[in-house]
Amino acid sequence: MATRRASSGEVVGWEVVNTKLDILGAHAEAWGALRPSERLQYLGKVKRALQRMDIYGWCADSALLQGWDMNTRYGQNVAATETKTTAYFIKAYIEALMAAYNDMVAAGDTYESIGPKRQGLRVDTREKTGRKSVHVPRSFGEWAAGTSLDILLQQGAPDPRVSPPAVNLASSQVCVVLGGGSQSYLSVSDILHQLFVEGQVPLFKHHHLRALSVEPVGKLFSSIIEDGFMDHVLCDPLTTRRLAADPRVGAVHVTGSKASHDAILRHLRSAEQEKRMTSQLSCVTPWVVVPGGDEWTLGELEAQAKAVVNGLVKQQACNCYAPNMLVIDADWPSKETFLTELRTALALAPQPPAYYPGTKERYDNLVAAYEGRSDAVLEYIESPEQEGLAPDFVQDDDPRKPLQVLLILHKVNMRSFQRAPAFSIEPFAPVLTICEMENTLNDEALFLKQTARFLNNHVFGSLSCTLIVHYSLQGSEAVEKAVDDLRYGCICINGSSSAMFLAPNGVWGAFPGASVDLAKSGIGFVHNCLLLSNVEKGVLRQAFATNASAQTDHPGENPGNTTLVRRNAEFMVRPNPWRLAKVAGAAMFG
Repeated sequence: MATRRASSGEVVGWEVVNTKLDILGAHAEAWGALRPSERLQYLGKVKRALQRMDIYGWCADSALLQGWDMNTRYGQNVAATETKTTAYFIKAYIEALMAAYNDMVAAGDTYESIGPKRQGLRVDTREKTGRKSVHVPRSFGEWAAGTSLDILLQQGAPDPRVSPPAVNLASSQVCVVLGGGSQSYLSVSDILHQLFVEGQVPLFKHHHLRALSVEPVGKLFSSIIEDGFMDHVLCDPLTTRRLAADPRVGAVHVTGSKASHDAILRHLRSAEQEKRMTSQLSCVTPWVVVPGGDEWTLGELEAQAKAVVNGLVKQQACNCYAPNMLVIDADWPSKETFLTELRTALALAPQPPAYYPGTKERYDNLVAAYEGRSDAVLEYIESPEQEGLAPDFVQDDDPRKPLQVLLILHKVNMRSFQRAPAFSIEPFAPVLTICEMENTLNDEALFLKQTARFLNNHVFGSLSCTLIVHYSLQGSEAVEKAVDDLRYGCICINGSSSAMFLAPNGVWGAFPGASVDLAKSGIGFVHNCLLLSNVEKGVLRQAFATNASAQTDHPGENPGNTTLVRRNAEFMVRPNPWRLAKVAGAAMFG
């Protein structure tokens, strides 16, 4: 097949997009006909391309985009930290898919093959619901000790040990993927998922904010692009709408906001084009502090408060897994101490720029929605000035200037419930709504029952949530009932749901049940490298941190040894003696 160059970072018009659609449409059937062993060869090529990539350069461009001065150690450390995350995630994702495909090859090289690893999965049955729970085997470096990951299947789902992998061969068609803007590696995960799990040939449309990803994505997937099984573009909104509605396109996947999804749906309807639509969308992400159990120490309170702050500070909470809401028992004896530690940690955490488009506008609109209301208290937390920012991002008249964290304090009484703006609007800005659940008497079972009712019925979204559970309550009947009852696609115990996103053998997506007309937090799951069908939710359990030192500082807060972080990432992607020597040198000399 003819070799074609990947797109540059320039915006292209319909003529270029039209040509790419023709090529992909001509090759879609051929992609569907490839055996697992043949697709596995492409995964190997992508992995080798990753080893040759300048991941730090890609992430340095991202740090510049976010407003960091790359001549400072703060900017360099943000880039190095992002390099580590990006390198780990992409490598782990590729290797997890390779393991699944190798398993099929070993069992007969068909998509109906049930390989030895799949047959050896541990599948339990949830005591209260009867649902199957698939325990995800831990692979080296995938997550820390004391962490476990389970994927719960929907009622009546077949046992994965005796059912074929869920590779969607019936949909070997062109899928337009509308990429998200918050992280560079989102483009890679969306493309890998469509190719190797959904079985589709994707035309990936880069988010305008991530034009910096066009060249790296082109290099990473060059072998697949050259053979006509995938391509990518950067185009304007008008061309994007025309692309999505083109008759040659059989499916559309959206990573972004519900508003973006609904706008594409309206355009498809106006063009009288019905497409299969999947999506990962927005959510008011709650963190729930579970009361009861043994009394928490001051160190434990500090550690958990800092965990919330770390999620809120990163990129000014412009991530779909950033904490937007904190639910706490009004009768918990440690409530006031915990909230004091939270305020203290926020007051010590420098805020990065509000670089993501519309952050200040969303922030101001939420504040305006509370004008004249008496059911909440708004509190602004002043933070120290962040060092290492680009000069343009600290001007008083620049909307990208760092915003103060806003706390919105609510009392929630399920006997006389009142709706509020913060319950239905994902801020995508540094805003944390603190909900004190009343009449739950410091009783974990009563509190979790009322909280599940509140979150399931009155808070927007079903993408992910976090439960902070003291070690004395882990595995308790009340906590496990909450895991069953909470209608979220990803539930994380004692950690940010970002950890679930970064676990390639996990799943990421909204709780099942949405439709294109009421998409809420989205339709379908991504990642899912175990190729499971009928997924209901993923549950990631982590150890309860007992000391604030266990929580990592934000890279803009503590620059640390930037060179060491970068060299570790390079070694992880392509281990060899020379790179190991570089790691040792960085550890000794910085």
